[in-house]
Amino acid sequence: MVVNLCPVVLPIGLYYLITALGHSSFVALLWSTAVSALWVLVPAAVLRRFDGLAGFVLAINGLGLVLALVSGSDRVVLAKDPITDAVVGGLLLGTCAFGRPAMFGIVQRLRASGEEQVRAWNALWDNDAEVRRIFLRSTLVWGGAFAAVALVRFAMIATLPVSTVVGLGNPVEWVGLGLAFAYSMHVRKRMNIDARIDAA
Repeated sequence: MVVNLCPVVLPIGLYYLITALGHSSFVALLWSTAVSALWVLVPAAVLRRFDGLAGFVLAINGLGLVLALVSGSDRVVLAKDPITDAVVGGLLLGTCAFGRPAMFGIVQRLRASGEEQVRAWNALWDNDAEVRRIFLRSTLVWGGAFAAVALVRFAMIATLPVSTVVGLGNPVEWVGLGLAFAYSMHVRKRMNIDARIDAA
């Protein structure tokens, strides 16, 4: 589980840690992008395996660096975070219309430790309509949360002083995504996924 989370948690966590220590967003992006690049390039070169999550984080960080280098505007650099939120929200909502909702794939990636468990999760999806409904709603909630956070942060960037945006940006995101996380924990307890997997 830790290994599966590392491609996302390490670069993003490093970015917020460096900015929390008082360094600029540009410096934080440089370090975060370097970590993302290592997580993409090393497995690709050594194991010939591409990690899609790490690649996505690398692309978003790369976008932030390009914006910082090209524009030189603090507001444009700040737009990197809501752009990321908007893209993630759009992708999550898009999976609700095409294929399996993303939250099912994410939870399966984190919880299924071998081929047998992967097959059990796939069987659960195929045979349990309630599980399909729960993961669909969960994905809609997460996608809506990311989209709402993006809209609020874009509005802040357009109307508030830069210093205020820097101070409020992360708390706004934590509140929005915290509500989505609380919803996920509530439905997870009600769903009792482990018992369903054992019975699949």
